Amino acid sequence: LIGSSDFREYCASTVALADGQVELFTRNRSVLAGWLAGVLAQRWGTLDGLLGSAVASSCLLGFSVGLWARAVHSRGAGILAALAVGVVAPLCILSRTLTYYPPIIAVLTLCAATGAVAMRWRSAAACLLAGMGAGLALLVDARGLAWALPTLGLGLLAALRGSGRWRPSRVPLRLALLIVPVCWSYALGAQVYP
Repeated sequence: LIGSSDFREYCASTVALADGQVELFTRNRSVLAGWLAGVLAQRWGTLDGLLGSAVASSCLLGFSVGLWARAVHSRGAGILAALAVGVVAPLCILSRTLTYYPPIIAVLTLCAATGAVAMRWRSAAACLLAGMGAGLALLVDARGLAWALPTLGLGLLAALRGSGRWRPSRVPLRLALLIVPVCWSYALGAQVYP
């Protein structure tokens, strides 16, 4: 298991979430980053809650990398990329890292994958996914802005271009589906960033 210099802060914040005392959560992180660890800590305890969150985040990371590779190249690339998460040294140790970095990294990777999905398929659903990915990135960590902006840029291009034949009547729908989740994340910002 791998801790960090601020390991006690992660433990205290996880206990605060598990006990429903969000006001005691650290001011350095988003509540969303520690949410799963807090939920799991109610049943399993603090360390196992952090560990369970890291393992679940590694699964989300594998899915996100696979989705990203699938959108950029092919199904085979998606499968190989997802498998690579389990063997590439910096990524495979995330499942044993008792911090909030595994969920942060998993959500930021999911954000980038949704941007690639939007550019690949350019449908209304793909634009919604890109908006949701950007919104989650903004909620999980302040550094999510660096990931959300490119995803929103790709989503904007996808919304304007659309899939297949050009139909200007669908552009407002795709733009709305891209922007609404980001507005929603802005509304939730005060709750997840103490």
